[in-house]
Amino acid sequence: MKIHPANRIADFKPYFFAQLNQRLTELKKKGIDIIRLDMGSPDLPPEDFIIESLVNSARRSDSHGYSPMGGTPAFRQAAAAYYSRRFHTTLDPEKQILALIGSKEGLFTLSQVLLNPGDQVLVPDPGYPVYQSSAVIAGAVVHPMPLLPNNNYLPKFEDIPGNIAKAAKILWLNYPNNPTGASASIDFFRQAVDFARNFDILIAHDAPYVEISYEPVPAPSILEIPGEDGAAAESCSVVPDSPEEC
Repeated sequence: MKIHPANRIADFKPYFFAQLNQRLTELKKKGIDIIRLDMGSPDLPPEDFIIESLVNSARRSDSHGYSPMGGTPAFRQAAAAYYSRRFHTTLDPEKQILALIGSKEGLFTLSQVLLNPGDQVLVPDPGYPVYQSSAVIAGAVVHPMPLLPNNNYLPKFEDIPGNIAKAAKILWLNYPNNPTGASASIDFFRQAVDFARNFDILIAHDAPYVEISYEPVPAPSILEIPGEDGAAAESCSVVPDSPEEC
């Protein structure tokens, strides 16, 4: 008996990084020295004090077993404190912060929760493959937003056709950006929020590199843009090893 994949992934392309790893393995077998600029995987060990903290935590009797769904209260409080300190943004640790296995889980699940077949999704091009693949699996239609040097690698919202914008449900943004290295200003995020409010689109700001920036001013978060009622704009911001909040 031959098991066929589900129709929704029948035409799915292999994961980019899986193919890349195969190519890198082949090059390493030939003795070629590889400098990787693709995945954000550390190539240096953590500082000793971090390792010691991990060891001390592992020795505690209450550190083992499953974590509570959504993260411990202490973690959610710490995440809210980080957003307050770093972005001057107030988040409710009980209602607006959710700890996940990893950011990729959050990115993928967000599409499955929000998208119906035929919905439009605005995806940066180039961009993290999960933005597109999660939409395709949900049956949505991907509309690429070119990131070009003549616009500082920022999408031009005015270039998105009106019928596409009206049908769009999610707008993906990734700044500081991978792979272009570009940063986005708070003014750009204001434009993005205005565009999304005009067309009732949820913005997903994927921000894994928010603490790594070449700019003299620290990279902002879209959650710093106030809403009409003084609250944060309707968006999600994803920071690695911290919360994913919507």
